[in-house]
Amino acid sequence: MNYSVDEIEGGIAVLIDEDGEVHEVPSVTLSPDVKEGDIVNYRDYIWQKNPEETEQSAARIQALLRELQKKNGK
Repeated sequence: MNYSVDEIEGGIAVLIDEDGEVHEVPSVTLSPDVKEGDIVNYRDYIWQKNPEETEQSAARIQALLRELQKKNGK
């Protein structure tokens, strides 16, 4: 299952799974390269960045932003 990193603050990372469920995990369990907005998977006892899914997610978000800008005449 994929999880989106919503927030990292105060030693806690807030992850949202594919069903929209929110999970709080210790930020020390994140791989050092993980940042907010990344898509992660739990493997080998650590939350690891999934580069392919992160890239696809960013592309989907950019496409949605372009659509919204067109609708708003920007």
